[in-house]
Amino acid sequence: MRAPYCEICDVEVVPGDDAFVTFAPETPIEPSIGQLGLEHDTRRWFCPEHIDRARARSHRPPWVALVELSLDADVEAGRSPHDGEAYVSVPIGEWPLSEARAALEACAPEILALLDMPPAPRPLHWSGRRSWSPMDGVEPPWCPYGDEVWGEVVTERYRLRISTSANHWDDERVANSAADLTVRWRGSGTHERLRLHLSISSASQVTPTPIVDHLFVGTIDTVHLRAARLVLDLLR
Repeated sequence: MRAPYCEICDVEVVPGDDAFVTFAPETPIEPSIGQLGLEHDTRRWFCPEHIDRARARSHRPPWVALVELSLDADVEAGRSPHDGEAYVSVPIGEWPLSEARAALEACAPEILALLDMPPAPRPLHWSGRRSWSPMDGVEPPWCPYGDEVWGEVVTERYRLRISTSANHWDDERVANSAADLTVRWRGSGTHERLRLHLSISSASQVTPTPIVDHLFVGTIDTVHLRAARLVLDLLR
């Protein structure tokens, strides 16, 4: 078992049965924070301030619970202790792609507010297209294809875009699917961006309908973590 320090705030704790939480077993198909590996011992230490929240997540694998607890701590403290790490990814359960897009659209006003941006002056304008991929002598409409749907609104201060994509082997097999929310704006002489990405994990590919099951956050800062929390709260 690890040394007795709280997994969230690194405070030393007094070892005892009331100071650690045993989480659900980890499995090889689950992604992680950066390059974090799997461990057979799922017990983790927590200080009195964080132990109750950790117990409430004991049905999850350790890395999932720790990502969620860290997101909560970041939002409450207004800080980003994970600066410099590659990414975080959090499972959200299986959601139809259309519902994931609707969730991102519902969160958009609050995400704009996080960025100190004014509300969108009008609804997103939606468009879509299908692209065929002939291969091995197979032509449309029997060859693989990709469906894209996107909606955006452009103002003087920012560009908000929500999009989905689904690549199909055929009408009954989906190779992969994703949904994105992106806000671009100009600040301090450079173009800046906030992006949240929902997609299906590699272990779950080839599904009968387009779904997403993970939220990926590639830029780890306070604003992205706050935006991720908005989406997680809506999807769970």
